[in-house]
Amino acid sequence: MVYLKTWLLFFRVLFVYFFSSNKTSPYYLAGKHLLSLSFRYPEKDKKSFIAFIKAFVKSLLLGKMSMDKAVSVYSPSHIFFYEMFKNDPLNNESMRLAQIKYFTNKAMNGSIWKEGLLGYQTLSDKLLQLIFEPILFVGLFPIALFKKIRGPVGLIFSEYIELVNLLKLLKKYQVKELYFSSIYEKDSNIASIAIKRLGINIIKIASLTPLKFWNSIIVATDTLALSDINQLEEVKQFSDTIQAQKVELWGPEDIAEVAQHYEDVKDSVKSTNVIGLYSTAGYIRTLEGNLEQNIDGYAKKINEYLVEYMTNHKGLKLIIFLHPIEKNPKYKQIVKDYYASFFEGLNYTIWESKLNSSHCFEVADLGVAFHSSVMYERLYFGFKCLWMSFGKDGIEMPESIQSICAIDKADFFAKMDRFLNMSWEEYFNSTGVKKSPFLLKREAAKS
Repeated sequence: MVYLKTWLLFFRVLFVYFFSSNKTSPYYLAGKHLLSLSFRYPEKDKKSFIAFIKAFVKSLLLGKMSMDKAVSVYSPSHIFFYEMFKNDPLNNESMRLAQIKYFTNKAMNGSIWKEGLLGYQTLSDKLLQLIFEPILFVGLFPIALFKKIRGPVGLIFSEYIELVNLLKLLKKYQVKELYFSSIYEKDSNIASIAIKRLGINIIKIASLTPLKFWNSIIVATDTLALSDINQLEEVKQFSDTIQAQKVELWGPEDIAEVAQHYEDVKDSVKSTNVIGLYSTAGYIRTLEGNLEQNIDGYAKKINEYLVEYMTNHKGLKLIIFLHPIEKNPKYKQIVKDYYASFFEGLNYTIWESKLNSSHCFEVADLGVAFHSSVMYERLYFGFKCLWMSFGKDGIEMPESIQSICAIDKADFFAKMDRFLNMSWEEYFNSTGVKKSPFLLKREAAKS
C-alpha cells in the first residue's frame, strides 16, 4: 500500500535524522533537507505555529486532483521528467524539454508537475489521506513545538500527499527513467529515495545557482546534471552530502533557445562603457512578504555604489534588466519609481524588450548583480560579470569565481575599473575563471 509505505518512509527519515549518529546516511540527509527552510516560504510564517496548524487543516480539505494539471503524456514509452511548475516563466515546459533534448538527444514521453499533485485521485485515496494525515500530525506536532521554523514543518503534510500521488503516477505510466528538476525543493531527497525503490533511473538537474545555497544535499541519484562549470568544484566540496553515482556537466536551462545566437556572437560586445544591472527584485520580495535574506538591503547598497561610480566616471550608461516578478504589470509604477529614486539624472534605462535577459547579454559590456542566476548564464556564454557579493557579510561565493566578486565598495570600484577596460579574452585570462565547454567550443571554431 503506497500510503502506508510512504508514511513509514517519512517516519524513518525523521527518526534517523533525530537519533542516528551516521550523518552521511541518505535517510539522515533526506530528513535534514525535509526540515530545512523552504525556498519559497513567506518570511512572516517562518516561525508561526498557526501556519503549521493551517497547513494540516488544508491537507484534510483537499479536493480531487486535476490529472491535466498533474501529468502530460506526449508519446507511449517510459522516459518522463518531473518539474515544479508547468508554466514557470523561467523553466517552462518547452524550455525543459529542449534542454534535455539538447544534452541527451532524448525526447521525453511525458511529464509530471508537482504543483498538480495535491489532492486525491479516488474516493479511497481521500479516505486514506484522512487516516494518515492525522497520524502524521501526531508525529510532527512535537517537532513543530520545538523547531524554530515551525511553518515549513507544516509543508510536510502536503509533501506527503504529493509524493504518494507522484509514486502512483510513476507506476501507472511504467516510468523507467525520470529527469528530476527543481531539486532545491526540500522534499526532493525523500522523493528520490522512494522513486529509487521502484527501480527507476533518476537524473537530477541542478539549477544555475551555486549548489551551496539550496542543493548541497542530493542523495539517491544515478546521475547529477550540473548547469554551471563552477558547480564541479562544489560537488567535491560537498562530497559527503552530494551522493550521485555519476556527474555530468550540462549548461543553462534555456541553452537550446539561445545557443545559436551566442554561437554567432564571435567577439565581445561592440558597445563599451555599458553596465548591465541584473536585478534580484529584493524590494518586491519584501513587499510580497517572501523570504529575502536582506536581499533588498544589499541591492540598495549596489545601486548606491553604481550612482557614485557613474557620477565620477562620465560617459557610462546603465541598463537595468528586471527580474521576472518586476515585470508584473501591477508593479510597473513601483518599479519605475524605485529605480528613479537612485538613478534619476544619470544615463540609465530599464530594458523593456520582450526577450528574457538571457537572450541579449551582448547589449551590456559588464554585468553587475548582488546575486542572480542569470549571471552564471552570462558567464557561461562568455560575457563579463562582476558580483557585488559583500563577502562573508553577504554571500560567500564559490572559490572558483571569487576573483570576479567584490567584497566592499573599494573592491567594487577597483574591479569596475579593471573589467570595463578588458576584452572578454583578457577578462577570462586574467581572472582565472574557468571557461565553459560552450565557450571553449566557440573559441575552437573561431580559430
